[in-house]
Amino acid sequence: MAFKDILLICDSSQPCSDRLELAVNLAQKHQAHLTGLFVFPARWGKSQDEHLEQAASQLSELFRQKTADQQVSASWIREQCVGGDTVSSIIARHTQVADLVVLGQTDPDRPDQHLPADLPERLVIGGGRPVLLVPYAGKFSTVGERVLVGWRGGKESTRAVSDALPLLKTAKFIRILTINPPDEGQALEHLFTNELCTHLERHGISAQPEQVLTGGLSVGDTLLNRLTDEAADLLVMGVYAQNRRGSQTLGEVGRHLLRHMTVPVLMSH
Repeated sequence: MAFKDILLICDSSQPCSDRLELAVNLAQKHQAHLTGLFVFPARWGKSQDEHLEQAASQLSELFRQKTADQQVSASWIREQCVGGDTVSSIIARHTQVADLVVLGQTDPDRPDQHLPADLPERLVIGGGRPVLLVPYAGKFSTVGERVLVGWRGGKESTRAVSDALPLLKTAKFIRILTINPPDEGQALEHLFTNELCTHLERHGISAQPEQVLTGGLSVGDTLLNRLTDEAADLLVMGVYAQNRRGSQTLGEVGRHLLRHMTVPVLMSH
């Protein structure tokens, strides 16, 4: 698979302009079409509507300028919720025709009021496409030079590696990390880690496998620590969903990374 359609979910937050730069660079690198999507909620008040209109206008101009400067094929879409539409449902429809979705991490201290705080979780679980989540803190103009892949076997991990192939093919360093909680023992042959590296080699991708014990740390914190140790600029991981109170939510590790990510994370479900 190649990235030929990248969808950038835009909002009125300050970090969105930085995410735009990352999305433009990705589109240029992969010769992909970039779509910027700004969805307006149902009308909710004059001052709030004016604020969103101003933010969307400024971002639209910046989008056109940056894509033109980089000679990236691009389109800007502005949609308004009407009838039974919600911001989430409109965005979900657009993800169906994208190879990759770029979305910002929710800032709990300064959430963008027109996007649902749980939008990242909704898109990862229900969007059907890989989601590249970008932290609200820090600036990331490029991604995928040094990659950490969280691998535990199963369909979610398999899907994540497959979705990330376009990024892995251009990476300079890839670590395949299997985290072994203490109560699972040390026999991990069934996870096919070495076989995964052989599979990647057939795609022209060199990766180094490693198995680690969590010790007293959670799996999520172990991943975060290794990202720092490896100076990685991307984490690739498959995430698991669980039923809670009649709806699906991410598993513990996925929720932890959504809250505490320090570098962009490509999540697949």
